[in-house]
Amino acid sequence: MFPQFKYDELSLPAKLNVDRDLLAVEYQALNKKTTRKVLQLPVNAVQLHISGVTVNSNYFSKLKKSANEGPLIRYIAKKQLWSNTKMKLINWGTFWIGRKHQSQHSKQIVKMFHSVLPTNKMLYRYKQTSTDKCLFCQTTEETRDHLILCTASKPRKWRT
Repeated sequence: MFPQFKYDELSLPAKLNVDRDLLAVEYQALNKKTTRKVLQLPVNAVQLHISGVTVNSNYFSKLKKSANEGPLIRYIAKKQLWSNTKMKLINWGTFWIGRKHQSQHSKQIVKMFHSVLPTNKMLYRYKQTSTDKCLFCQTTEETRDHLILCTASKPRKWRT
């Protein structure tokens, strides 16, 4: 932890640094729109911009995300029956960052929440497995709800 000093106890360069930081924060608060465009250099024959942001790397993944982002957001709104007002309240930038850094376990939970987790019932319907029964208890068809409520020991361990 850094020691705490009163403003009056700071040296002149330190005071100027604090003042500069406060002015920068104030400027950012008043001018929320930041420019994320890079000037095109004469050596660049082409420069990619997506939604007003210059793309400097990972072109394929950023183009793919840009193309899929709108349809995915519309799908989520329709699936969850969310209004446009509710959708505008969501911080999609944070959502995309979180989605990018999700663990595989978290992705399974998201799939389960949206009823797209490939359970044996779903796999059996598409002839991808030989049975629709739960792999753990073998007594009933494996659905999303059954995975949550199954009394066999392995799913109970997985849920904790």
